Amino acid sequence: MQDRVSLYPGRVKLIPVTGQENTYDMVRADSPTQKGMPLNKENLLSDDAEIALFGVANDRTVSEAFAGIGSKLKLIMSDMASITVTVTDQAGNAVKSALVEGIYSDSGSAVYTNASGVASGYISDGNQIISVKNYADLEDISKTLTVVKGATIVETLTPTRVNFVKLTASKSVKFSGNVKTVDVTVVGGGGAAGTSYASQESPSVAATGGSGAGGYCTVQDNIQITPNTAYPAVIGSGGTTTYSDGNDGGKSSFFGVEAAGGKGGKAATYSAAGAGQAGNGNGVYGRIVDKYSKGDHSGNDGNPGTVDGYDSFTTTTRFGGSGGSGGASNSSSTSGGNPGGYGGKGGGVERTNGVSGDAGKDGFGGGGGSGGAFFASYNTEDLEQDKGNPGKGGSGCVTMRIHFDFGDLNA
Repeated sequence: MQDRVSLYPGRVKLIPVTGQENTYDMVRADSPTQKGMPLNKENLLSDDAEIALFGVANDRTVSEAFAGIGSKLKLIMSDMASITVTVTDQAGNAVKSALVEGIYSDSGSAVYTNASGVASGYISDGNQIISVKNYADLEDISKTLTVVKGATIVETLTPTRVNFVKLTASKSVKFSGNVKTVDVTVVGGGGAAGTSYASQESPSVAATGGSGAGGYCTVQDNIQITPNTAYPAVIGSGGTTTYSDGNDGGKSSFFGVEAAGGKGGKAATYSAAGAGQAGNGNGVYGRIVDKYSKGDHSGNDGNPGTVDGYDSFTTTTRFGGSGGSGGASNSSSTSGGNPGGYGGKGGGVERTNGVSGDAGKDGFGGGGGSGGAFFASYNTEDLEQDKGNPGKGGSGCVTMRIHFDFGDLNA
């Protein structure tokens, strides 16, 4: 810059303003030999200079600019760069109160987006990854950056927002600051089927176990959310088989909303088919037939669930149907019962050269396991070889519809 050099430093001329008493315009009358540079924004800290220092112009003062230069020197000395990340979803909504991993505050703590979806902090020199992840309402997103120490970085992340989630394994979930409420469906694990009966002492009887009952289903709407809080979701496991009575399914829970597992089916005996037990969809009886009975003896169809739960943002289904029971026959073939809702398909029976038929099918979506297939033939020396295995219960699940502070996403 150049100073102003004048023959008469400080001299001014006052010119009266017409019609305004005691009011004057003042002009310089110092006869400059060198005009010098005026003290204005363009000469002291232009927008271009501010952008070069900070990445964006924001009408900072010269003092603030010197402080910024000092900060840059400090960053260079510590192998760091400054970074600003703007996070918006696919519709342009700002993602609020979301942790941006890979950047840090000046004290080294984590940095979250503000109400405008902006997170500002520092990032280490070299190849670094910034990310937003592990939010139930956002698909994970990451970006690899080549960071030069002392630089000012401006980046964007655009994660895809989701409005419906289904969990089939236990885990903790958290939500961004945009989530207002959730509607939750909790389904317990399905019960396992009871085992079939086979005995060389009683070859005239064929019997299959009762099918597993479907896990119970509980629905609760309008649950309030606190962002960045870990909410544990417990998914009940399906009941296991023991070659006796089937085991019950496990209890599921989320946000204090609970759903018990379905009951396991009862094992068959030499004189009776196994009974189904209680659940969202009750288990069904197996089948029994003696050696003199001819024809098809299919298993009984399973029962569908009785409670509607969310299977998308806009639709519902009846979770937790029971399995069908296995068939029992001394004829050449037979089929098991059909699945009920989300239950396992009944085990079929088909005997070829003394080989037993299909085992019971495992349940899914909180469904009960199906009864094991059983083929009885008084001509078979070892009937244990002709007994189908009972099916396991299906694991439970948790589903949630997500509502946001900017309104619902388009389904």
